[in-house]
Amino acid sequence: MKAQKTLLENLKALSRKEEMEVKQYSIR
Repeated sequence: MKAQKTLLENLKALSRKEEMEVKQYSIR
């Protein structure tokens, strides 16, 4: 159960990181 939670957290962090990168690309 704990491992699944950390995996979810990692996925959320990754999606946020991708969103930030996409925003940076759109700004250019």
